[in-house]
Amino acid sequence: MKTKLLFSFFFISVFSNAQITFQKKFGGADYEYGKAIIQTADSGFAVIGNTSSFGLTSDDIYLLKLNANGTIIWSKTYGGSLDEEGNSILQTANGDFIIAGSTSRFANDNKVFLIRTNNIGTIIWTNVIGIADEEKAYSVIETSIGDLVVSGYTPDGVYLMKLNSSGNLLWAKSYGNNNSNEISSQVIETANGDYVMVGKSDSVTENLFLLRTDMNGNLLWNKSYGSCVGKSVLQTSDNGFIISGETRNANTDIYVLKTDSLGNVLWSKAYGGASSDYAESVINDGSGGFMIGASTYSFGGDDACLLNIDANGNIIWCNTYGIPGAAYGECVIATTDGGFAFCGELSSDIFVVKTDSLGNSGCNQNSVLPSVSNYPVVLANGAVTVTGGNEFTLSAVTGTPASIETVICSNTAVYENRNDKSILIYPNPFSTQTVLQTENLLHNATLTVDNCFGQTVAQIKHISGQTVVLSRDNLPSGLYFIRLTEDNKTLTTDKLIITD
Repeated sequence: MKTKLLFSFFFISVFSNAQITFQKKFGGADYEYGKAIIQTADSGFAVIGNTSSFGLTSDDIYLLKLNANGTIIWSKTYGGSLDEEGNSILQTANGDFIIAGSTSRFANDNKVFLIRTNNIGTIIWTNVIGIADEEKAYSVIETSIGDLVVSGYTPDGVYLMKLNSSGNLLWAKSYGNNNSNEISSQVIETANGDYVMVGKSDSVTENLFLLRTDMNGNLLWNKSYGSCVGKSVLQTSDNGFIISGETRNANTDIYVLKTDSLGNVLWSKAYGGASSDYAESVINDGSGGFMIGASTYSFGGDDACLLNIDANGNIIWCNTYGIPGAAYGECVIATTDGGFAFCGELSSDIFVVKTDSLGNSGCNQNSVLPSVSNYPVVLANGAVTVTGGNEFTLSAVTGTPASIETVICSNTAVYENRNDKSILIYPNPFSTQTVLQTENLLHNATLTVDNCFGQTVAQIKHISGQTVVLSRDNLPSGLYFIRLTEDNKTLTTDKLIITD
């Protein structure tokens, strides 16, 4: 009679400090560029940008889906007979992706191009919207009630449009002075449901504008700040705003502006070196300060840059990333393991970097110290509102490119793709408990369970026999990685999936 040894599995909340870090680039024979990155519901990443190596034309929208280690799961291109551009991406509450950009398939005039896909990149719907003769979408958000709000560029002023979840246009408005060439780089929803846009106005003097509307697009107030450009905005805990961008002084520096809830200036600072430096995005750093995603020419060439500042604009640390002279940074995000990730371009490929909480990525980075100065701004008010908008019908051709992934450096802390078949797990996936059975007898073995962030969430030691019953207890649903070791040697690794 065969005897099974059953071990009751007690979960211990043992969280390690290990954070996934890596630098990777993705591309083909021609040119690729990453414009925005998000962390997805499965703890991986989605990157949106452009490709000239894949697709139908010289420029198509390019979507990369990566796992938590930065490894490609799948990639898609979206485009048609002329050029398309992807600038912004979000994941909806149900796991779909919304992509915002532009297409030039209307008499070579750019129109706003929106795509909704499912969680594996298959198109659900597309929509093309025009207000004037030339439009581009630079930012899209999902509102607290599930609608979509898009902002961007039109020759008659910045525009704001709202659509329902099916892509149907609810309203579209433009704000500005005719022929002033305003560009809205980002739109956000405030805590009370208003919308705030940031960008640049007047193509000659290039002032920074900050504009607030109610949930129906009605203008509440507009501010213009001279000799600077806005790229990103974030509402702060005091209901004010932090804005990042660039100055318009002799060299062009990273620019950060802090305002109150009405857009009145609280402080304004410039950060830079001997050459030009540009900020593209700003987020909370999780410790009361802010993280700036940027590019710099001042510290060894063209480098991607992360600048960490405190709530008053004082530098905490600043790192550059990439091969000197060939790297550019765009969008930075905070990750669920306490680190950061950003995308951009490295040597004509999409560049993706994952750091720990201190900005360490594992290679090709330098700690630098930009100079800091108070930057005076001139404030002016005023805006003209024009209402209008038209919808067009347009399809998109989807491709599945064979993108080349290059690992520059990696410390994933997650075990993948190794299984010597010495362990049987049944059932898998499971909801309450599963059984792990080995081919050979174990003697004083250890079973370790890690989550997708590389954190050890459970461990059992001193295992002897062939069978272990693993109970879920309070673990949330998701993907887990197990590692079975004996005498400091790894016998096998495998994956577990817990479902509700």
